[in-house]
Amino acid sequence: MYSQDNTIASHIRKVHAFAGAALGDGIVVSKEENWLKRYIQYCRTDDHPRLSETASRELKTA
Repeated sequence: MYSQDNTIASHIRKVHAFAGAALGDGIVVSKEENWLKRYIQYCRTDDHPRLSETASRELKTA
């Protein structure tokens, strides 16, 4: 499960890091935002995820 968490965290960091560069192409940003919103909603209602201490530190230092 940790590898999936790492993949998702990496994706989120990349989306936010390159969001300014992608503003010229509204379709890409819109799809990414939609995916992220749907994923967060899923987690809140169905999955109830908890970050491990290691994953939490990784997100703080990234």
